[in-house]
Amino acid sequence: MKPFLKICFVIAILTLLDLNGSAQDSATLKAAESNFAKGLELYNNKDYGSSIIYLLNSNRMLPKAVTYYLLCNAYCQTFDFQKTKDYAEAALNFTNPPLAAKFVPDAKKIRDFAINQLKPKEPEQSTDGGVGVTAQAIIRAPKGITPTVDENPYVNPNQKMTATTVYLVPVHSLRANGQITIRQTYNCDLDNGNESNRALADFWWEYQTQTIRYLTPQNGARFLILGTTDFEAVDYAYLKTIPTDQYSDNKMPGFNSHVYSAFQLSPGIIIAYITNEGRLGKLKIIDLDSNNLPIKWVTYEN
Repeated sequence: MKPFLKICFVIAILTLLDLNGSAQDSATLKAAESNFAKGLELYNNKDYGSSIIYLLNSNRMLPKAVTYYLLCNAYCQTFDFQKTKDYAEAALNFTNPPLAAKFVPDAKKIRDFAINQLKPKEPEQSTDGGVGVTAQAIIRAPKGITPTVDENPYVNPNQKMTATTVYLVPVHSLRANGQITIRQTYNCDLDNGNESNRALADFWWEYQTQTIRYLTPQNGARFLILGTTDFEAVDYAYLKTIPTDQYSDNKMPGFNSHVYSAFQLSPGIIIAYITNEGRLGKLKIIDLDSNNLPIKWVTYEN
C-alpha cells in the first residue's frame, strides 16, 4: 500500500473511532439527564427512596455538583445522616464545575445538620422501678436549626425543584425517631422514644386478651389514623396541614386483624399524633401478631 493511502486509511479509522465515541458520549449524557429529571420528579412527589436511585444512576454516568447536592437532601429526608454528610461534602468539594455559589451556604448547613445528628446521644432512661426500656435508636435534633421560610437551609419549602433552580422541602428538626417494641400493659413516651411510667406516657398499650388490645392515649396526647399511606411522605409539613381538631384521645382497638379500618389498628397503618408535650409526630404499626406492639416512629421538635 502506498504511503498516501496508508495515511488516509489511518485517518479514516481514527475518524470512525472518534464518531463512535461521540455517539456513546451523547447517549450517556442523554441517559444521565433523563435519570436526573426522573430523580427530581420523584423527589418533588416525596418518593425520596426512589429519587435516590435515579440520582445515583445519573451521577455515575455524569457526576455533577448539583446532583450531589440533591442527593444530600434526599438522604436527609430519609434520615440517613451519614450519607447526607458524605454527599454534602462531595457537593462542596466538586470542582468541575463547582457547586453554584448560592447553594454553598445551604450545603454547609445541611452538612452541619447531619454532623450534629450523628453525634452520640445519651439515652433517657425511665426510673419507675425498672420499667424503662430505651429504644435502640434515638436521634435528637440540634436546637440551632429550625428551618423557616425566611432563614431556611433548604431554601423555599413552597416551591419544587427544577434542574436549574433548586428549591427543596425543609427537613424539620427531629426530637427523636427509631423503632421500639412496647410490651403488653406498658406505656410509651413518644417525646423520648421509650417505655415510661404513666405520668410521662403518650399512650398505654392496654392489654385485655390475646386478641383484644387498645392503644390508649395518655396525659392529653392525641392521635389520628391516616391509613396505609407512605410513611416517608408524611413529613412535618404534611402534619402541619392537619387541623388539630381531627386528632382524638379515644382509644383505638388493635385486634388480630390484617384488615384496615379507619377506627382500629392494623399492621402497616400510619398514625399521626400530638404528644402530651405538644410535638407533632407519626408512627407506623409494624405488627399485631404478638402481645407486644412494635412501632416505627418520628417525633419532630416544635
